Amino acid sequence: MIRSRFFQRCPVCGRGMLIPIEQLGDPVSCSHCSGHFHATDASACPPRGVQDHGSLMRRANELLVAESSDMAEALP
Repeated sequence: MIRSRFFQRCPVCGRGMLIPIEQLGDPVSCSHCSGHFHATDASACPPRGVQDHGSLMRRANELLVAESSDMAEALP
């Protein structure tokens, strides 16, 4: 049986996604958090290393800072 989709976790929020095989290598965005990344089939790639953990934490901090700024602007 030929696969038409592959599973990938969003590197920003960790949600799983089924991505059409035609989008392999293309930039995609997560439907949950709108994070942007390239579609890669994990079965064809080595496991992610520790360096990805740092980028995930940086992105989380960016989102927290942006949310804090938005909340501060909304206050009277």
